[in-house]
Amino acid sequence: MTRTRPRHLLVLATRCAGAAQPDDLERAAVALHAALTDTELGAMSGSVVSVADPDDARTQLLNAAAVARGAGAELVLAVLGSAGATGYLAENGAEVDLPELIAELTPSIVLLDVHGATHPITVAGVTVLTSVVGRFQASLALSAVIRAGDPAGDEHIALDTALAATIGATVTGESIALVPNRVWAPQVVGDVVGPLGRATLDRLLEAWGGFPVPPTWTRARFDELRAVVESAPDTLTTRRLLHTHSALFYAVHAAECVREHHLGKRLSTEAIRAAATSVGLVGDATGTDLLVRVLEDAALNGSARGKPKAAVARLLVALARAVGADGEHPAVRAWAAEVDAEPEVRDASAEVLDRPSGRKELRLVVSLAADAPWWPDVVEAYLVRPGQSPTPQTVFDSDRTQVGAEAAIGEAVEWATDRLAPGERLRYLDLAAPAHLLATWYPERGKPGRFFLGARHQVLTQWTGWLDPATYSADLHANAAEVVRRVGVAAGVPLDPLDAHALGDLAVLDERLANGEFVQAIALDHRPADLTAVLELLLPYCPILLWPREESDGWLAALRERWGSLPEGLASAYREGSPLQCLRSVWHDEDWLVFGRRLARREMNSPN
Repeated sequence: MTRTRPRHLLVLATRCAGAAQPDDLERAAVALHAALTDTELGAMSGSVVSVADPDDARTQLLNAAAVARGAGAELVLAVLGSAGATGYLAENGAEVDLPELIAELTPSIVLLDVHGATHPITVAGVTVLTSVVGRFQASLALSAVIRAGDPAGDEHIALDTALAATIGATVTGESIALVPNRVWAPQVVGDVVGPLGRATLDRLLEAWGGFPVPPTWTRARFDELRAVVESAPDTLTTRRLLHTHSALFYAVHAAECVREHHLGKRLSTEAIRAAATSVGLVGDATGTDLLVRVLEDAALNGSARGKPKAAVARLLVALARAVGADGEHPAVRAWAAEVDAEPEVRDASAEVLDRPSGRKELRLVVSLAADAPWWPDVVEAYLVRPGQSPTPQTVFDSDRTQVGAEAAIGEAVEWATDRLAPGERLRYLDLAAPAHLLATWYPERGKPGRFFLGARHQVLTQWTGWLDPATYSADLHANAAEVVRRVGVAAGVPLDPLDAHALGDLAVLDERLANGEFVQAIALDHRPADLTAVLELLLPYCPILLWPREESDGWLAALRERWGSLPEGLASAYREGSPLQCLRSVWHDEDWLVFGRRLARREMNSPN
């Protein structure tokens, strides 16, 4: 089930003096409002009102619809009261034509508990729940279900025929999520191995032929595979199978511990996604599928150093922190004891606590991939919103000139602006370019409209190589992530300056880079004549690289002095004329590297 959008609630609870009406109206209205607006669920905002006459009813609904639109929310309408001959009774006894108002305003959900009326209302595009029992018992029963939660249910309490039958109601329209299920926990049933793990295991088994690929990877079959492989002759394939099985065992047992020790009680899809993002993992699924996906991703691909246990430990600790716990949560402790991972959990607890969060704000990523010496003929745009998947993306034509490329960037900014939610602001503009453009282009001075790009946005430049499947390398990505983490937690200024001597022989520099000698950010202390060649050599190894666009005094000292304000401080330096205004950079953070890895590994499609 997909997650709910923000919602605004209006409860109409009207007592008509001239109509016989049960005494439970106020109690039912208050209970329903309290359940639907429970802050722990974070489901809705809203109010309870009574309507004096049909005009007042229309005004109340129009005002609620306007509030919902202003908040980017859906309108939910609950109506409790009495029915007249053809409509809902206002305080003065006049009848309100509810179907007409609902059809005009098209709220996403209508909850009808109207004494004396049990016939369902059908409105196109609206899910309508109609009580068929008296004394507002349906509203009271629905409130009780929301308060208690459904241990056997999905991530959300859904308005569907099953719920309607339970509370004494009927439902028309499509099944729709109403509020989060407060006791939902990810469940792992049947297949204990998810699609990622299954694809990896099945491929190895088909190559080996010593164990049939099961239709379902139950825990028994998963454990049986280990015993069979361990008793088989030692070959490269069996070694790979054992390594893969060991990695997946950490993920499988972690999912079991999450379920059995109730870590998932408050672990929503958004919490899982946020925890995964914090340790450099992504997933496009929801609920249980997302949990299994990111656990397997951590185990199989999360550590380029071949330490799946440590990678799963980091994710488990992040999941615990997402619900306000830590590495001492019973689920984490149980997993660590079973797989002998107490040291990894302690390390992960310290790492997740100190890990830099990256820039979690909305950003527009624009890729200007092109072969030297050209500008691109197309510009790709991605609106990267933390936790959102899939990523909105599109492509704009260019004409292989700087003017054309900057005009396409302007179109991309306009496209992204049209897709902002209420209250969002597009501050960050990340422009990815190849080395030959990075060496000569000053994008903050681009002027696709009346303003320079740098006047209205924090413009940062990155390297297109991180987005390109042709240049993807797992060890380079792992190295870049380690450098970014190291720089983020380092005391002082984690910077290695390179002088003319260091750049004098690029073959020697290439060997030093391949030998892993540079583990911090790098700054060129001068502008070399062959800057493009130097950038092409350094960029795959250096996620944070700085150089002067012209020979200038004082910038290196200013860089060390203002290091804590970077990279955002570079954008303000260009506007304010500080000594750093002569500085060019590529500055990748963890979020950017995760995004680039997804694109380079084709885990998400390019719009081009």
